[in-house]
Amino acid sequence: MVPDRYLGRVIEERGFSIEVDVLMLTHIRRYIDWCEEVELLGDVFIEHRVDYSEYMPIPNQGGTADHFVCISPTFNSPGELIITDLKMGMLRVDVEENSQALLYALGVYLEWNWFYKFEKFTIRICQPRLDSFRTWECDEEYLLVFAERVKIAADAAWQEDAPRSPSQKACQWCADVACPARSRLLEDLADDTFDDEEVIAGEPPEYTAEELNRHATEDPTGGDMSDMGPRLSRNVETALLVWRFRQKALVMKFFEQIEAELLRRALAGEDLIHFKPGHGRKNYEWFDPDQAAAVLAAVGVPEDKIYVTEVTSPSKARDALREIGLKPKPIQELLYGDDQPGLVKENLGKIKLVPVRSRSTDVRKAADDVFDDEEVN
Repeated sequence: MVPDRYLGRVIEERGFSIEVDVLMLTHIRRYIDWCEEVELLGDVFIEHRVDYSEYMPIPNQGGTADHFVCISPTFNSPGELIITDLKMGMLRVDVEENSQALLYALGVYLEWNWFYKFEKFTIRICQPRLDSFRTWECDEEYLLVFAERVKIAADAAWQEDAPRSPSQKACQWCADVACPARSRLLEDLADDTFDDEEVIAGEPPEYTAEELNRHATEDPTGGDMSDMGPRLSRNVETALLVWRFRQKALVMKFFEQIEAELLRRALAGEDLIHFKPGHGRKNYEWFDPDQAAAVLAAVGVPEDKIYVTEVTSPSKARDALREIGLKPKPIQELLYGDDQPGLVKENLGKIKLVPVRSRSTDVRKAADDVFDDEEVN
């Protein structure tokens, strides 16, 4: 049963207005159903704050666990913790060795192990929008080893001169376009400075603060950056950012070629270790659209939810006008107008960086040229 009492409610959160619709409630219902499958096994905790400050260099470090069940040990089974984390996004989240869920497990362990004597930990990631309900297990030894790794990493990260280890996962949400560690990694990749053993091991490189400070005064554009200090987004020289951006096509093409070659090798049977050949995002279509429409109508789906009617696009209309024999000039006048407005309006594309030689108008000049000739005269 979908909890209809929430339907249509608007939630204000962090500057966003989110309306609760049927689809959202359906996804939440699937999450609740999955949680209820394990609730009879032990004591249930919902939206419970956990704390793992014991392994952090600063106090009050923790989070709110969506749902977990604590199971007491019996004569034939150990104490167990089952943690379920809800993810409503469309980006797939790994369940194996999931750091966030393991930190939640650590927080529960620190608070309740004296009573439940946990020996088994079950991590569950629920992503109903992706139809993904996945489970992974570990034991007490693994959790405590993980906790020690966290402690070492957290202590190191808290140091002012902490080394940096840029990687795809670590840097995916970074907003600093001038980060010296990420810049150094890309330049080292381009220079092929890593030896074979380092590359095969797959460990991210580690750069000391001294290395990065030295690197921060090196300018590939030839300018002097010795007095600039750390390369932060707010004060990095424009020339340097332009130089980096100009390498985009080269880098993208390089990695596209690498991907194509790796795909060829994988399809030939070679093990890529971290990758495998697979299909991209699925898409769906009806076997028989008319039959699908009839069935949907029969089960009560409103007609306006079944059929979508819209006017054809300007480009398709232009082709249709050609097919019925109209010449290019009348088509141009009809669609885009000449002496009088036409049927089609022009929407300028999103502003982006384009080469100077491009025919695209410089938007800065267009913005300045707001007066017509009569007003100017």
